[in-house]
Amino acid sequence: MSTVKEENKKKDVFDVLSSLSGIFIAIAGFFATCNYNHNQSQIAEKQADVEIKKSKLDIYDRCIKYIESDKSSERALGYSFLASFGDDSVALKLIALNNDTAGRDVVQYISKTNKSLKGVADSLLRKISGTPSQKISQIINYFETGTTDTSKSESISHDKIEAAQRKAEEIGIKTQLGFAVVLDSYVLAGKMPEPVIAATNKTTNGYPKDGVSEALWLKIYLQEMINFVHHRLPHAVYATNREEFFLEQIAKGNWDLNQ
Repeated sequence: MSTVKEENKKKDVFDVLSSLSGIFIAIAGFFATCNYNHNQSQIAEKQADVEIKKSKLDIYDRCIKYIESDKSSERALGYSFLASFGDDSVALKLIALNNDTAGRDVVQYISKTNKSLKGVADSLLRKISGTPSQKISQIINYFETGTTDTSKSESISHDKIEAAQRKAEEIGIKTQLGFAVVLDSYVLAGKMPEPVIAATNKTTNGYPKDGVSEALWLKIYLQEMINFVHHRLPHAVYATNREEFFLEQIAKGNWDLNQ
């Protein structure tokens, strides 16, 4: 009798152990699955990091290609890409290194949106806006003196440069050629004549900042300037050679004045 009880007791213990072993196996399986999933997640994260780094390198490579371009519009795009990816400091350093007026809009954007770099951006903005490009200076100096030597030129004063910059921003001028047209008007006439601007806007229905093509606006403005000089300033008809020169550059598409 006792033998039967012992056997039943052993059986009960075996059953308990069997059930526990099943639980242990389930728990072990659960932890193994969790560990596997964790490892897979880490692998996936590492792969994602690698892909992100590759993408950034590809983006930086494209940015550098744009920034090294001879076209101001492409350089501006390269600086914009850097700023859009949060690399404001790098963008400012490259713009400063190149003393590049093409980065003016990006510097202004950083000044408005990045408080920690506002001082640096404002200082750089004053630097790149302080003087027109060498090519613009040479062109205007040639009109004024007959020579491209700007070393002793006084025709382009700082006040005229600042006034021209404010007007170019008001109109929405973005190109080197466009700014040359604006600055030349300030050098020639002290400002952009309001009757000429009004006639231009009447034809174009607005400024470039309103969505009008800069090329179209400048072309109409220069043509109106020629009409203005012929009808209002007949003694200065010789000066229309300036407008004719700029019209030729527009026709050539020489927006960076590098041709």
